[in-house]
Amino acid sequence: MNMTNEDLRMVEEYLNEAQMDRRQILKLGAVLGLGAAGLTAAVGAGPATAADAALTKKFGWIIAANVPFFELSMSRWMRKALRGTGYSVATQSEDGSAVKAQEIMTNMVQNNYAFISKADGVPPKPFEPLAKQCKDKGILFLNHAVQAVGGAGQNICFDHALAGRGIGGAAVKWAKKNGITQPVIGTLANLSDPEGVKRTSEAIKTVKAAFPNTKVVGQVYSVDKTGSGAAGTANLLQAHPDMNMLLTFNTVTGKESIQAATEAGKTDRNTFFIGMADTELETQKLIAAGNSIVQANWGALFEISAVLMIRDSLKFAKTGKVKPTRALGGRLLVDKASVASFQAIAKNPLAASALPAYNDPTLVKYYSKALKSGQSVNTL
Repeated sequence: MNMTNEDLRMVEEYLNEAQMDRRQILKLGAVLGLGAAGLTAAVGAGPATAADAALTKKFGWIIAANVPFFELSMSRWMRKALRGTGYSVATQSEDGSAVKAQEIMTNMVQNNYAFISKADGVPPKPFEPLAKQCKDKGILFLNHAVQAVGGAGQNICFDHALAGRGIGGAAVKWAKKNGITQPVIGTLANLSDPEGVKRTSEAIKTVKAAFPNTKVVGQVYSVDKTGSGAAGTANLLQAHPDMNMLLTFNTVTGKESIQAATEAGKTDRNTFFIGMADTELETQKLIAAGNSIVQANWGALFEISAVLMIRDSLKFAKTGKVKPTRALGGRLLVDKASVASFQAIAKNPLAASALPAYNDPTLVKYYSKALKSGQSVNTL
C-alpha cells in the first residue's frame, strides 16, 4: 500500500490521539498494509527542526533529595507516562544542594536532553542562564520548584500560601474541638525561601486570627536534610514542653518529627497536633487511622503534576509550545474520607478514573503569563 505524506500525517495524528502501545500499533500497521518501518515513518512523519534533530530522547529529572517521596509520588509515573514514546527518564539527586543542581543541569544541557525538570533550586537567579541555554537549544526546561525561574519554558508553582492556610485551618478546628485556649506553635520551616516559608507562616497567621493569644515559640529551618526534622523537633520540645502544635514544611523531615515528639511524651492526639503542608502514603495512613498525633496533610497531588510534566513535554516536542505557568493546588487531608478521595486519584494518575482531576482548577490551573524569578503563583 502506497501512502502519501498527507496519509502518513493523518496516521500520525491518529496514533498520538489514541496513545496506542507498540502491539496495537503493529496490529494497525498490518491492517493498513504497513510494516514496522512504515509505522515508524508514520509516527515520525512530522518535520523536525535542526534543534530537534540534535536533542537526545531523554527527560532529565533533578530531584531535591534521594528520598522515597520522589520515586513513589512522581518519578515512577513519569516513566510510565513515557512508555512507548521512545523517551526515557534520567533521574539525579541534588542532595539538598542548589549548586549541585546547577552542575547536574549544566551537564544535561551539554548532553542535549530534550526536556529537563528540577524539583528545587533556591535561589532561582543562578538558573536563569541555564534556562536561556535550554531555550537556545530547543530544550524544554520545566521548573517544578519552590520558586519560579525567569525564562523557564514552564514554571510549575506550588501554592504555598494556600497550603499554609489549609493546615492552619485544620489546626484551628482541632484546637476548638479539644478545648485548647492558647495554641503554642513550633515549626519545621523553609525559612530561607520567601515562598516556601508561606506553608508555615500562613498557617501561623490563620491560627493567630482565631486565637490572638497564640505563642510561636520557635521556627527551625528543616527542608530535606536527613536528621534535621528529628533534631529540630526534639530541641523545640525540650526548650518548650508546653508546645501543643507542630507545623512542618514537608513530610521529608516532618515524618522525623513523629518519633521525636513521641519520645518527648507527646502521644495524646487531643493535646498535641502535627500538621504537614505536604503528604505521602505513610502520613496519609496515619491520618486515615485516626489515632495519630499527625492530624492534617496538604495533598498537592504530585502524581498528577508528574504526568502533566510528561504530557506538556511531549506536546512541546510536537508543537514547540506550552503554557508558561501551571499552578499546583491541593486538598486538605484530615480524616479517612478525605484521604480515600485523594488516594482514589493518587494510586493511579494514568487511570480513566483520575481524568476529572486534570480538569479540576483547584488542583491544576494553567496561565498564559510567565513568572519572573522568585515570583509566586499568588501574583497571578
